[in-house]
Amino acid sequence: TSIRGFNCSINIIDAKSRKLWGFLSSAKRVPLWIFKYFLHALTKEGKDIHELRIDEEGAIARCAKMTNIIIEDFPGIKINTTSGYASWLNGKVECPHATIKNGTRATLYDAGCDNKFWCYASTDVIKKYNCTLHSATGDCPDFLWYGIRPSIHQLLPWGCVIYPHTHDSKALAHRRTEGYYFGITNSNSLVEWYDPINQTVKHCN
Repeated sequence: TSIRGFNCSINIIDAKSRKLWGFLSSAKRVPLWIFKYFLHALTKEGKDIHELRIDEEGAIARCAKMTNIIIEDFPGIKINTTSGYASWLNGKVECPHATIKNGTRATLYDAGCDNKFWCYASTDVIKKYNCTLHSATGDCPDFLWYGIRPSIHQLLPWGCVIYPHTHDSKALAHRRTEGYYFGITNSNSLVEWYDPINQTVKHCN
């Protein structure tokens, strides 16, 4: 279990652009609200969703409520599953699983951080995955999805030392402190960093 109470991650990938999303969850039961929110968000953006491919052995494929949501709210979407004990047939999703796990493990080891911070490390790994050239498409997923080329200045080594500005009210107090880079938020507007003194994760511009 992570420091934020998460113990699993639900990964969704677009078959065309290979754009990857990761949603953290505190339980392995099917988080229906995540899928419903995600599909509605894509629909509002004008994205056409034709098919969902799900691992048959997973809890999602066996969930009647999930099927009802698709039938009632998204009648044009087809649900397909892979064959039993043949997750390799769903390679577009299964391959990134190994990439995320290995990347998260290497990131934590390289930074010398405890496993309880895996939720921040895995999120950063996914962001870097979306900014990296993909062999299947010949381009990076973020550019193919958003049409905007990601900047290299947004990529920092996870766990590196940074010096965020503080807002102490005292006139002679230090205006910055030492911390560790834990990634950026989904809006790319705030930096997440770890305060070793208070042992908390904070945000700064």
